[in-house]
Amino acid sequence: MSNEDSLEPKLTELKVGYTLDYNLKTWIVEEVYHYRWGNNFSSIEYKIYSGDEQAYLEVEDDDELKILFSKDIDLPLSRFDFLPDSDPKPELQYNGKTYFFHEMFDAQARNDEDDYWESFYLWDYFDEEEKEFISIENWDGDLEACHGHKVDELEISSVTPGDPNRVRERKLNKKYGYDTTYDESQKTIPVKIIFTMILIIVLIIIMSRGCGGGTYIHTGTGRYIHHVTPIGGGGSWSGGGGGGFRGGGGGFGK
Repeated sequence: MSNEDSLEPKLTELKVGYTLDYNLKTWIVEEVYHYRWGNNFSSIEYKIYSGDEQAYLEVEDDDELKILFSKDIDLPLSRFDFLPDSDPKPELQYNGKTYFFHEMFDAQARNDEDDYWESFYLWDYFDEEEKEFISIENWDGDLEACHGHKVDELEISSVTPGDPNRVRERKLNKKYGYDTTYDESQKTIPVKIIFTMILIIVLIIIMSRGCGGGTYIHTGTGRYIHHVTPIGGGGSWSGGGGGGFRGGGGGFGK
């Protein structure tokens, strides 16, 4: 049953925290990205995770729904082989299979939480059956590679809205080293409680030194904000992998 015939959210309308079942696993949407490929083509991509496993699900609605599932990979790449004005590398080798150049895109991307569009270049390579692909992205000189395959809409099921707070908490846990996976059966310590405990400790230290001491501690204030962070020398967002704004990706070979 397709999304149009059910009450499930459409694959083009997922938000952070939504869950879906694919390949015998339940995946949670961690981030949402938008792409513009030129010639009025666009797509939406979800960074998803299942435990410690991370992947990307890219969706394009062009009369029919096109879906790609991909993961970041490590390839020995030279930036001189992937320049906008150079001849494309004719083929790539990965896991004993040959992938042939299909098309290059001068594209733009942005995170769903931002209005800023970032430019990048993408080279698509397909295997002989045109079912699997490798995409190479150039983000201001930083190269990223991903490997993926096409997915039928019927392979994805149980699309359900979820709580974005658990995703944000998981990010904070990973960032500060509290945890490596999100487990609903575990009760993690809320961030506000941790900050409160730190503040209490600081106050105890100040009081223990007395008002006449020569020590002044400024605790300051802080906010969690979404911002552009240079990764690996490139001026782009990153969700892992190289210097791209979310690490990895793939075009549709339009």
